[in-house]
Amino acid sequence: MTMAMKAFKLLYVAMMCMMATVGAKAQESAVRTAVSSDFVYGIDGGVGALVPAGSVANNFKGCFLFHIGATGGYDNWRLKTDVHFGQPSFKNANIFNRYDEQGHPALVNSPTAASFLGWGVQVGYKIVEGHRLSITPNAGIYHSNYSWNVDSLVWSKNDKGEDQFKIENSRHVSQGYWSWIASVDFDYRLSTKITDTPFLGNGTKRFTSSIRFTPFVSYTKHGATIPATKGLLVGATIGYLGLLQSLGF
Repeated sequence: MTMAMKAFKLLYVAMMCMMATVGAKAQESAVRTAVSSDFVYGIDGGVGALVPAGSVANNFKGCFLFHIGATGGYDNWRLKTDVHFGQPSFKNANIFNRYDEQGHPALVNSPTAASFLGWGVQVGYKIVEGHRLSITPNAGIYHSNYSWNVDSLVWSKNDKGEDQFKIENSRHVSQGYWSWIASVDFDYRLSTKITDTPFLGNGTKRFTSSIRFTPFVSYTKHGATIPATKGLLVGATIGYLGLLQSLGF
């Protein structure tokens, strides 16, 4: 009886050790699988600059940009959307080239600056993934829109025979255009940590903080201006990027 009990205890201990080893390996494998989840999503925001090129630059100067965007992806593929906002000043006070019979400008820009609003959707593929730096070229569609106020002027002579004008009315105008956009995201990783984020879904996630620098170029065309203008919109943004990667997705 004593020998049987000892044999049973030894068998029990061996079985427990074996189960613990198998369980540890299974847990390690599960952790590796969870950590290697390929789904990511996040947001970024920052500042930048936009410079028009071509005949568009005859009417508008470059401007400072505010930027906000969202990114999602699987494996090395990325889908991103971006919004750019700026307030460019004018190079041409009479963009629509309107004059009265005496040659006075009849439709001029209001003193306030114009507004620029750009929105795009792009697909990208990450081609470089280093310890700190990743590089992702993107291409997609982009809608650029310039909007501003114009004043209709009525000219007359004052008592001294000098030309004078008064503003008859003001109205809001805009020039928008759908076209292509190409960009490259340079992401420099600052930190990575594991976190529980109940407000962003169930489960544990890896949160990565990065600095994102993105040069981009797009095309635009304004047919209602006189003369019609076209050209490139060349810009760049820099800001903070926060990416979440689901663990055990």
